[in-house]
Amino acid sequence: MTPDLIDTSDVNLAAACARRGDSAHARRLAETAFGTLYDRHARRLLAFLGGRVSLAALDDVHQDVWAKVWQAIPAGFRGGNFRAWLHQIARNAVIDHQRKRRHEPLADEGGLVDHRQRDKARAVEADRHDALARCLQKLERANASWRSAST
Repeated sequence: MTPDLIDTSDVNLAAACARRGDSAHARRLAETAFGTLYDRHARRLLAFLGGRVSLAALDDVHQDVWAKVWQAIPAGFRGGNFRAWLHQIARNAVIDHQRKRRHEPLADEGGLVDHRQRDKARAVEADRHDALARCLQKLERANASWRSAST
């Protein structure tokens, strides 16, 4: 945070961001003001988002919210409670994220496991094992009979 902006209100910082198109100086001031707003609100926003999206999506949604804030400040923020406005954008971003996730296709069939088939295969394998064990016992008895008959 820039020392001269620490005591500046959120409303004044947002107003500086809104005037970013006036000149190159206004653009630099807007970027500094936006950085100050970010420093003030990012941790709380992360906590807010962390309870609503997965850890894997948290950084993406957080970044998306701040990009939307940067775009919306000139026309969207009309003064008042900046944090409430920021969290409204965040709520909408969470909703958008959840809608996108809802329409994600399922994994290809190769990645899906049919447990019924696995259980059936286990039962067949157990039957084969038992049959093989019975055959080996018969062979051992036949071998023992053959040895006793040949001696």
